[in-house]
Amino acid sequence: MSKKSILAMVLMISIGYGCTQNYAKIDTPKDNASIEQVETRKWDPVRKEFWTSMLFAQLSQLPHVRKRFLPKHLHLMVRCSIEEYEKRFEIEYFEKTFGVSAGQLSPENARIAYNITFNCSEKQAMIQQQEMMNGIIKPDTKNML
Repeated sequence: MSKKSILAMVLMISIGYGCTQNYAKIDTPKDNASIEQVETRKWDPVRKEFWTSMLFAQLSQLPHVRKRFLPKHLHLMVRCSIEEYEKRFEIEYFEKTFGVSAGQLSPENARIAYNITFNCSEKQAMIQQQEMMNGIIKPDTKNML
């Protein structure tokens, strides 16, 4: 037998063996009702408002955020984000982990912060757009920039 045919047989056997292995089945719940959610302590209202103000101030300085949200809706988006942090983390852990400058976050924590903020911004952008379409609010472009 030639080297090519031996190599081809070894390759076919290894592919066949690799594709037929049995892996342990992971039992996943069918619905969210069976998932138990750990309740965290409520944050101190003063500290919660402090972090709401800090995040609002940080985001309101970004030009692309000012173009996208009216101040009212930016504040509601920030409140949504802080409430999500409150559901997930204790205040001490939040302050130690996320209360640092944005450049000092670890990649994992930066991803968590981005996902939380992005989800809340998507929700609030839809609410703002709906209110504008219904004529509830009129955009004041002079004060947005």
